[in-house]
Amino acid sequence: MSSEMKKFLAVVSLLVPFAFAGVVGFAFLAVPEQATQEWRPIVALSELPANGDALKRAILDPDYDAWQRRPDRVVDHVFVRRGTNATDAIALATRHTNCGVSVEYDSNAQCFRSVCYDVRFDLDGRVIPDKRSAIFEDLTRIPTLVIDGTVYVRLTEDPTPPTR
Repeated sequence: MSSEMKKFLAVVSLLVPFAFAGVVGFAFLAVPEQATQEWRPIVALSELPANGDALKRAILDPDYDAWQRRPDRVVDHVFVRRGTNATDAIALATRHTNCGVSVEYDSNAQCFRSVCYDVRFDLDGRVIPDKRSAIFEDLTRIPTLVIDGTVYVRLTEDPTPPTR
């Protein structure tokens, strides 16, 4: 074997492991492009209480890296309840529009209550008038859609319905 060939093989034998490590490192760090899912499944319509009580549900975001699907991330929470129609659902934000303070559902009074300001909201998210409520706005209503018995909420203004 010539000295030129020995030099070539020596260089290749040194570079191949580094090239391999670089490719593996790039694959690990490169996160695959994820399609943004604007409509998120929240709950089965059959799980919502018939008496109109609201359930607090997490809005989940699928999470991946280059190798595996990781546990979903919680993006936000919503209150979901049955609408006036048996096949309809209503979703409301879990925070005041004015100040971002959390709101909890009071099943005994069938209303939502601010955890800080003691402002009350009816089942549709409207402020229940009292001496302190004049400065507060209604809870934000989140767009909902029911498909095949599953309630979806929309996070953006994209009107495209979800596909199964």
